[in-house]
Amino acid sequence: MSTDCSKCEGYRVSMIIQVEIKTVYGEERIYPACAKASVFAKLVGQKTLTRRDINNIKELGYTIEVVQAKAVL
Repeated sequence: MSTDCSKCEGYRVSMIIQVEIKTVYGEERIYPACAKASVFAKLVGQKTLTRRDINNIKELGYTIEVVQAKAVL
């Protein structure tokens, strides 16, 4: 499979997705924190992403940015 996409060269596409990592009942959950990350979650048919999903997204050339949850007081 070729990784060259000559048709896309003229386009400036942001290759960053944002996720939020939470611990739920002792289990790590990776939640989408931006629209692109939500699309990836839809593609895998889940509300959250796994480490395996994240690694596959990285193979596509995306950078993963972890954001912190906003504290509610």
